[in-house]
Amino acid sequence: SSTLTGGGTNIVMDHAFYHSFNLAVPGTATITGVEVIVSRFGVGCSNGTTADTLYLGYGGVGMGSIHTASMTNAYSTDTLGSSTDMWGNSLTPSWVNSPNFGVYYDTRVTGACSTIALQDLRVKVHYQTSTGVNEVAHSKGISVYPNPATSGLTLLSAAPAYTVTDGLGRAVLNGKTTGNRTRINISTLAPGLYFLRSGNEVLKFVKE
Repeated sequence: SSTLTGGGTNIVMDHAFYHSFNLAVPGTATITGVEVIVSRFGVGCSNGTTADTLYLGYGGVGMGSIHTASMTNAYSTDTLGSSTDMWGNSLTPSWVNSPNFGVYYDTRVTGACSTIALQDLRVKVHYQTSTGVNEVAHSKGISVYPNPATSGLTLLSAAPAYTVTDGLGRAVLNGKTTGNRTRINISTLAPGLYFLRSGNEVLKFVKE
């Protein structure tokens, strides 16, 4: 999910709801906890910090306990929840497997940021099978690291190809992926913000 973007002074971006995580928890399993991994970045945020609020939801209705995190530098990733944290909900496999299951994300900026964006949001659902084995169901998606990057980055994607475009939508790099982990040379790119598409997903990265 890379759609929540804005900028300004003391801005508020409320009630973005991310759902359809394509989870596949067995119907007979017992869910033990949920982790939400949220990545965001900001440009010109030397005078601003963000306060993020996340909570689980279903069908457009928020449920359970609130979790908070904050971004105090240009880029950060936080993991909220744990393998034993149910976020104040009675979670079932049919609930989390549904496209209606999701995460609400609210953010508030104190100070000024020329750009603040939610770059990526992922879910891990921890569960125990009927035989007592602990497992994890991951939301599908793509990711890159490091971010920001200087000369190269690693793309994690099961899609067969990728394309990098600049802020004007012009393709500046493209290629085929190599398995699920692909190294991309970005040393020839000028510093700035870029978009990487692989399969049906797009995320942002910063070249320093």
